[in-house]
Amino acid sequence: MTQALTFSGDLSGSFTSTAKPELCGKKDQDFGGTTIHHTFGAGLIQGTINNQRQGLAFTITDYHGPDTYKGAALVSLANLDTQDVFIGDGSVVVAPGETSGTIESDVQSEPPTKAAKVHVSGTWNCR
Repeated sequence: MTQALTFSGDLSGSFTSTAKPELCGKKDQDFGGTTIHHTFGAGLIQGTINNQRQGLAFTITDYHGPDTYKGAALVSLANLDTQDVFIGDGSVVVAPGETSGTIESDVQSEPPTKAAKVHVSGTWNCR
């Protein structure tokens, strides 16, 4: 399985990964003791960009099946060595079969005072 993701901005390059995401599919999400049903997510998708270990994850709330979710996904990117984190919202397409799709997102460093931004785009795959 290969992820076909490209990153641009303060972190640029192709995301190289052949590992299956740790979690992928429909799930219930727990936020501070409150369970949110009808979510879909993928993560941690681990790979490298310019020889740096990165992890990408996304969660769609109010999931209702394969569709296009514009601006409805929480997207996070983390450097697995330095623990630098980028967070933002994005658009995710979940294809029929719910094991692949596309993602388009702008994420910003946390805390935002670092002012680093990364654009993520391409296809994801759970198989």
